[in-house]
Amino acid sequence: MTFAEKLNKQRERSEAAGKGNRKRPPEKPKTRKKTDKPKSGKPRKLLRVLINILIVVVVLTVGVVLALTVFFKAETIEVSGKTPYKAEEIIAASGLQKGENIFLADKQQAEKKVVDNFPYIESARVNIKIPNGLVIEVTKAKGTYQIDTSAGEFLLISEQGRILESQTERNESLPLVLGANLKTTQAGKTAEYDDSNVNKILQQVQATLAENKFEDIRSIDVSNTSAIKLDYDDRILIDLGNITQLDYKIRTAQRIIFDKLDPENTGIIKGELDVSSSYETKKSYFNEETIDLAGTVTATTPQTSALQQQTTENQE
Repeated sequence: MTFAEKLNKQRERSEAAGKGNRKRPPEKPKTRKKTDKPKSGKPRKLLRVLINILIVVVVLTVGVVLALTVFFKAETIEVSGKTPYKAEEIIAASGLQKGENIFLADKQQAEKKVVDNFPYIESARVNIKIPNGLVIEVTKAKGTYQIDTSAGEFLLISEQGRILESQTERNESLPLVLGANLKTTQAGKTAEYDDSNVNKILQQVQATLAENKFEDIRSIDVSNTSAIKLDYDDRILIDLGNITQLDYKIRTAQRIIFDKLDPENTGIIKGELDVSSSYETKKSYFNEETIDLAGTVTATTPQTSALQQQTTENQE
């Protein structure tokens, strides 16, 4: 091998070694290509819900408009309940009209007009009768006591304190109110008194008497509202005191009269029974007068102690 050949081989080895030691450039990190994520279904569901709600609102709105303008028009107007007035009169006074919408009709105003125009109607209520009717339900007023006007007339008053009419004769089956000064006498109006408490007191007394079935009360004296008095059967004057514990006092008076004083209901016992403090003290007092068949009146000693025991035993 010649010198030149050796030199070439040595050069070749050197070049080959140089190529083997050359560093490769660092590879760039591979990056993933961005891809679009799949769209969520929530916006579509929300949109669908909103559309459904809108449809329902539109349908309901159309239904309400049709109900108020086209459907549910009053074709019949009726009157129910006992009353001394004709149905045509009541309907005319109410102001209700056929053809008006049964839901939009002014029912409260109609009720007020009926009560204001007819003294013997204690209350009125307008009800809807589906699909196209209105019913005026009335409650007849009932006379529960009379008031002497000192002008030869008696005003008949209902249980709610309504003046029903003026009468020329005394009705002995109803209590006569004493000591009440009226401010108005117009039929159909609520009775007004100089003492504003009188109306409430009379209503409570009448309601309590009715609840306990205490009959034959001839008069109710409210000239002193702290010393209310009842006249039982024109022979026993019951002193109730004020209006507190009214039911207790009336029941006490009943038990004393029917169980102690006159259990046989002879009608010969006469006097004054004081139950005004019976609730607080459990004591009642009776000042007695007896009448025989000939009508002779004899005063006797008050039977206080016996009534104390009677009242205490019955109420405890």
